[in-house]
Amino acid sequence: MPKTIERSSSVPNVWARLRAALDRYLRDPKGRSLVARAYRAARASHRGQVRASGDEYIVHPLEVACILAELRLDPAAIAAALLHDVLEDSALDRRRLDADFGPEVAELVDGVTKLSAVELPRTAGPRQDSHAVHQQAENLRKLFLAMARDIRVIFIRLADRLHNMRTVSHLPPERREAMARETMEVYAALAGRLGLWEFRWRLEDLAFAELQPDACRELEKLMAERLKRRRRTLAIVRRGIERCLREEGLEPFSVEGRTKHLYSIQAKMKRKGCGLDEMLDLLAVRVIVPEVADCYRAFGLIQNLWMPIPGRFKDHIAMPKPNGYRSLHTTVLGPDGFPVEVQIRTPEMHRVNELGVAAHWAYKEGLPARGGDREREAYAWVRRLLEWIEEGRGEPDYLQSLKMDILSHQVFVFTPRGDVVDLPSGSTPLDFAYRIHTQVGHRFIGARVNSRIAPIDYRLRNADIVDVLTSNRDNPSWDWLKVVKSRHARSKIRQWFRRERRPESVQRGRDLLQAEMERKGIRLSLKQEDLLEPLWSRSHNSLEDLLASIGSGETDASLMAKKLLKLLPPEYVPPKRTRAKPPRLEKSPPVPVIIPGLTGINLRLAKCCLPVKGQDIVGYVSQGRVTVHRKDCSNFRRLSENKDRLTKARWI
Repeated sequence: MPKTIERSSSVPNVWARLRAALDRYLRDPKGRSLVARAYRAARASHRGQVRASGDEYIVHPLEVACILAELRLDPAAIAAALLHDVLEDSALDRRRLDADFGPEVAELVDGVTKLSAVELPRTAGPRQDSHAVHQQAENLRKLFLAMARDIRVIFIRLADRLHNMRTVSHLPPERREAMARETMEVYAALAGRLGLWEFRWRLEDLAFAELQPDACRELEKLMAERLKRRRRTLAIVRRGIERCLREEGLEPFSVEGRTKHLYSIQAKMKRKGCGLDEMLDLLAVRVIVPEVADCYRAFGLIQNLWMPIPGRFKDHIAMPKPNGYRSLHTTVLGPDGFPVEVQIRTPEMHRVNELGVAAHWAYKEGLPARGGDREREAYAWVRRLLEWIEEGRGEPDYLQSLKMDILSHQVFVFTPRGDVVDLPSGSTPLDFAYRIHTQVGHRFIGARVNSRIAPIDYRLRNADIVDVLTSNRDNPSWDWLKVVKSRHARSKIRQWFRRERRPESVQRGRDLLQAEMERKGIRLSLKQEDLLEPLWSRSHNSLEDLLASIGSGETDASLMAKKLLKLLPPEYVPPKRTRAKPPRLEKSPPVPVIIPGLTGINLRLAKCCLPVKGQDIVGYVSQGRVTVHRKDCSNFRRLSENKDRLTKARWI
């Protein structure tokens, strides 16, 4: 199980660690002074406050600042990390922050404080109502809006969550589970999309240990057993690569071994349906060489040292991931027959790969924290997300689509010219067409994938080359909504029908709403517009606008019919069903008969002869009870053939 990093939690020790981390890159006296003043203000604001772990509260903002100092963030971000809880937990206000630390720090602290109040979406429960889903979607939108304003707000929030997960064991079980689930579904996924890989794997492993402790412990045990056997392989591969690079003069270089992290192993085994011994990237060697050309030279040399495994070469230098990740990947069969993945990159690639978007914010002496190419590069992806988010607001599946487009696994495909396009996993050629351009999507008539005609619902795979075939006019179909997987494509199709096929959308919406009303027993025609006004007046300009919105798929007909049930007078809605109470059954009086040798047995008087007290009787055993007959009963003569079932009986 991932071990929480236990460091001395005394305030002087953590403050000393922060100063040591700052010493490695921050020498500007003004920046150092800003951090020191923020620390003193935070310590004074949190004086007397204690965390659930028993530590002084100031330890938490200090740890958050230490995490960000490892990313070499600028003094304003470090100061904001130290102050990130003061607006919630002390008398310090925004105006005072602005006066004492400047508008940049005050704005960062304010942004983090507002995000802390936002409940981010986790997996929706089966009974989650539409208002809750809509609120969660809006909260996710606020998260990305905060990123678009200043991405350092998210860095502080991620560092805050990482330290909270390290100390989560001090919280009640239900809070621990909720925090771990949110960490896994939102924060870890977001860190991955931003290229913050160390954040991602640490958050995933900590959440995995909370959500599936038994599975985590078992996997850790299995990994320890395999590493005992494979450590020798890793050492031989490392030494072989070092010797080869030295002989070829590819210096300076570094070669480091690593193992795959626990949760990523668990997720891959589940995704691929494979066992631990079938994984080809359990062990990896990371090779860092000076120049890009050296990466390809090193690749050729390594391919000659050991047998490469076919189909395991990935050139992320020529085809970088959207978050900037660049590296060569290959897998070779090591000397003991164990597969080893080799990753080859330059120092600059390694920096960007490890820090992701944060690499563009690493503090450099004399340069502003924001502005120029660094800001544009860091924000390009975030701003594109914000455009998609704004496009889809109000759609019935907004939350799930948003999470899928932004936080899910991605697939990377090529245009015929070699440009890389990233799409949500499971996307189709039609999703690809809409990503290229809205008009390309509207005029889609087919696609070639890897030079072959592919069906419209073909699931794209990494490295597919997609060539879209188009007509000279728009021809979207309602059926396309069942095919596309991305929210972006779905939104564009709906917009087209709302704009270009309004009468058709209105009629389709009328049919859908009328069918839902009938299904719910609402006795009302859509021609009775005066009674329907409360349904559309708050969100649309007219009933026709509402029907067009339903018809284009932007509004859910079932949800509207459900609302209508609450708005209409009683005579138009079905009566509330009340569960009929079962009739009270009078308890039968006990049968005044004794069966010698049997107690507690179920007795009943035979309906065929209805014996009464004083008559000669006999018992007949059947189906776990004894039926009492008169000895002169006509049926009894037939039953008496089974003598084993007969028993004596007498009246009480």
